[in-house]
Amino acid sequence: MLPINFANLAHQLARPNQLIRRLPTPIDVVKRPAYYAAAPVRHTPEALQRVVLQKALNEVLKEAIKEGDFDALIDRKVKITITDAQFSWCLGLDQNRKLIITHSPNADTEIRGNSSALIKILSREIDPDTLFFQRQLLILGDTELGHEVKNLLDAIDPAQMPKAVRVLQDQILPKVIQFQNWAMKSVNSVSDALNHQEPLMTTSPAKHP
Repeated sequence: MLPINFANLAHQLARPNQLIRRLPTPIDVVKRPAYYAAAPVRHTPEALQRVVLQKALNEVLKEAIKEGDFDALIDRKVKITITDAQFSWCLGLDQNRKLIITHSPNADTEIRGNSSALIKILSREIDPDTLFFQRQLLILGDTELGHEVKNLLDAIDPAQMPKAVRVLQDQILPKVIQFQNWAMKSVNSVSDALNHQEPLMTTSPAKHP
């Protein structure tokens, strides 16, 4: 009869409990949907992320780049950061107006915002200037370049975008916004109810003479 390694057996039995403890709570998922939604992207190899992102941006920006609208980015980099998704990339152009995408920490300017602000910009629900004045959109570093890039992105004609991007913009993103608003209201309602819940009255056992 083979000897039983009780230490190894205990370790194996404990693994499911460890995995369960690592799972986020439903409330945490609702509070940070972008973080968990972007988890597969964050764990995707960087080279594959770059290929997909470059193809998508080339489709959206190719006409504007060809016409020279983004020449301010030649030999320069702007970093786009989605804060709550913990996701960022640097964009720039080379001398031949070829789009360059890197993870370089050295950027001339950075545009920072959460996923909700980005969705509102893409869905044309609100203009970037309003988000900027509400401090939901931040520009760091070379603010002049940052504002120029922000205005160029906002000025892109939706009709020139690929069909898949228009479907994302017109049909999917508005529903995502509605879900985020509903989810946050639900979480806030539950939190308020728990905060205002009266403590349970406890009664001491009756004393017998």
